[in-house]
Amino acid sequence: MLVDLIEVKLAAEFELLGDWEERYRYVIDLGKDLAPLGDAERSDANKVRGCASQVWLATEPGQGGVLEFRGARLIDDTYNSNPRALESMIEALRQTPATRRFVIAGEMLELGPEGAALHRAAGEQMAGLDGVVGVRGLASEIVEGARAKGVTAQFVDSPGEASVWLEENLRKGDVVLLKGSRGVRLERALEALQE
Repeated sequence: MLVDLIEVKLAAEFELLGDWEERYRYVIDLGKDLAPLGDAERSDANKVRGCASQVWLATEPGQGGVLEFRGARLIDDTYNSNPRALESMIEALRQTPATRRFVIAGEMLELGPEGAALHRAAGEQMAGLDGVVGVRGLASEIVEGARAKGVTAQFVDSPGEASVWLEENLRKGDVVLLKGSRGVRLERALEALQE
């Protein structure tokens, strides 16, 4: 399941790139951050489908962006966000087995004059989830969009407040997606849980 979530995220980010040169640079940059896989990990189960060259991706729970906390799973996708990538991850979250599903959504930066409308539309796409927490700035529009679709939603000003929300509300069986632009520093919400 984790490999599927990572593939959804990568596909969404890849799709945003314009031409083949940008896509090529993106893949090369991804590879620079990855440790080489040993021979034992180069199995058919870890081979990335659809690649013309030999590409493998190995992930383990707790190391590939998923944190276990009090029996809940927290999906850490706090490095970057944009409307299309957020929508893709919400769809993946909907398909993830869980007792309850939540999104902690940080502000998406650098969206220009349409930023407020794009945030609100992202919130509207969260219909059917069990709850949404918007973190910082225009994430207040995500909260308003989610509320308009009947979702329980709350706005907080900082990742620290999001961490408090997680502490107070998570239960065994929950799955939570944390996604926001890098500048929001949403990973701090997870770091506070680990202290």
